[in-house]
Amino acid sequence: MAHAYFENISMTVSKALTQLDISQNSLASVPSAALKTLHQLLILNINHNKITTIHKKAFEGLDTLEILTLYENKISVIESDAFRGLDKRKLKRLNLGGNELLHIPTSSLSSLDMLKKLEMQENRISVIKEGDFEGLKHLDSLGLAHNQLNEIPARAFSHLTLLNSLELEGNQIIRVDPDAFIGLEENLQYLKLGDNNLHTVPSDALRRLHRLRHLDLRANNISNLLEDSFTGYGDSITFLNLQKNMIKILPPLVFESLNSLEILNLQNNKLMHIPEDVTENIVDTLKLLDITVSETRSRTNSTSSSSSNTSSYSSSSSDSTSSRTNTADEDNPLLCDCELHWFTIWLSNLREKDEEIMSKKRTVCTMLQEHREYLVQKMPLQKLGCIKSKNPERALSTSFTVRKTYSPIFILIVLLLIWSFSK
Repeated sequence: MAHAYFENISMTVSKALTQLDISQNSLASVPSAALKTLHQLLILNINHNKITTIHKKAFEGLDTLEILTLYENKISVIESDAFRGLDKRKLKRLNLGGNELLHIPTSSLSSLDMLKKLEMQENRISVIKEGDFEGLKHLDSLGLAHNQLNEIPARAFSHLTLLNSLELEGNQIIRVDPDAFIGLEENLQYLKLGDNNLHTVPSDALRRLHRLRHLDLRANNISNLLEDSFTGYGDSITFLNLQKNMIKILPPLVFESLNSLEILNLQNNKLMHIPEDVTENIVDTLKLLDITVSETRSRTNSTSSSSSNTSSYSSSSSDSTSSRTNTADEDNPLLCDCELHWFTIWLSNLREKDEEIMSKKRTVCTMLQEHREYLVQKMPLQKLGCIKSKNPERALSTSFTVRKTYSPIFILIVLLLIWSFSK
């Protein structure tokens, strides 16, 4: 019945129906009379209509309904008894996204105490406060992306103690209160704060989240990371996205507590150097470190390099300068120097583990002396004075092994000498 362009529905449908889709019509209200006898209905989609108000008892009789989607209507009012008549023990998922809600409809939602997933993305909600989600004690996933929030106040989610996933991306958030995530300490694992206006990592608020695994902070205005930005909560994080910020420097100990980290995205920042000590504590768990250039830049350089049959992204001085100018606001302007020596080894080891990932990732650096770019894997280490061996890869491997093993061997020798002298 989707795409049928009904303005109202009064027809008789089978009482044994379990799924009904009346999306993309011209319904101005919920067709309650036509629905109330569908006592076996499990899924109801009323997306892309012209509904402005959900009246009280709009879904009365649908006592088996588990999934209700009202995405992309024009809903601005949901009366307090709108969902009365639904079996509150049955409804598990409610989608109110893409509407015109200005606030959380607490009075109508509070009776849905078995609801697992609530989607309210793409509305016009500008304020949330403590108590807005009272009654939703079994909620597992909450979507508030692409609204107009500018602050996350204290205890905003304090009633959602079982919440596992929270989506707040695409708002205008400039501040997260240190007590914003009270109540979420034991269960929240997925947090999206990307595409907002944060200038720092909201560490004080995040330190409550002992089980956090995925943290997305992409596309904010973060320019500085403090050494303790991830201290106190980072030991369970496996995915960290800092893409599209303004980060210029990575403090040496900034990732020290991220001892479970597998994926780190630093693409499209302002980084010129990535010293080895920054990643020393995560290099063994890390599966993907993304500091790649944008796709546009990769294609541009690939075209120019292929014309000269080189795999090092070579280009003329003018072409290279032009490329950097066009993408200066997007890419990490990494410099080819000995500080990236460790990264070439790490990439080589990673390539052996996952060739498919490496084939899609193109990390380049600029060699200022030559005004040209190289793939980091092809960085001219001998020319830079980083190594003197005729076999760069072997020298790198040996250097890396010695660095990793020298300290324990040295300590053992010292202990043996002490023991022999003591005799």
